[in-house]
Amino acid sequence: MTESLEKIFIDAFSNPRVKKALMDYLEEHSSPEIAETAQRIFTNPEKSDKFLNDQFRRELNEILKKIPKHNESALIEMSRLINDKSTKESDMKEFFTQYPWIIGFEYDKFEPQKKMSEKNIPDYLLRRVNGTYDVVEIKGPNDHIFNKNSKKKRMNQIFIDGLIQIIRYIDYCDKHYDYIVTEKKQNIYKPEGILLIDTNLSEEERNDLRMFTSFLHGIRIKTYDEVYDAAENALMLSYK
Repeated sequence: MTESLEKIFIDAFSNPRVKKALMDYLEEHSSPEIAETAQRIFTNPEKSDKFLNDQFRRELNEILKKIPKHNESALIEMSRLINDKSTKESDMKEFFTQYPWIIGFEYDKFEPQKKMSEKNIPDYLLRRVNGTYDVVEIKGPNDHIFNKNSKKKRMNQIFIDGLIQIIRYIDYCDKHYDYIVTEKKQNIYKPEGILLIDTNLSEEERNDLRMFTSFLHGIRIKTYDEVYDAAENALMLSYK
């Protein structure tokens, strides 16, 4: 194998998340023969030399070349959206439906608009590798945490509303765990909550938000530029 292919397969053998991501991508974007060969390598690593013929190497290399390009185009689109003053909450929901991996690489499945009850429909349920779930509420990049028009530092109602929604989701999951597991077939036990909102906070605002979130338990407030920077850093590491 080439050095890049060898690294990908070594990572996949040692990390179930990498293996699943690779297999999901191959099943969607490659021929059945390529996906089947990759699965055989994972199933019988001691016989990998038998499966690694020249055709497999060439085809897999061509497929994998497209992954960074695909991810880069997603980051370019996200940068455009979060810097556009006309971008709305609905635009970001549509974007994350297409590129959910940007929210976090610690998850292996993203389920948009998964109804827990008639009144509890988070924007996303995120499944971790261990099978548990977190909940996400999405506001727009132009929805602000702090009121820009107030002389005193006040939090915006849209931020407070989003935070209350997250708390309600978590509270509902705690109180109805048995029902969710039995009827919804999902292990949503003690989920973390993630609220996406705002971008480009000032240093003072970041410090105030950090102080505020230090009193929250199990809830993360993420701004869009933070999510973008984290995804960009992860993509840069993939080239090394």
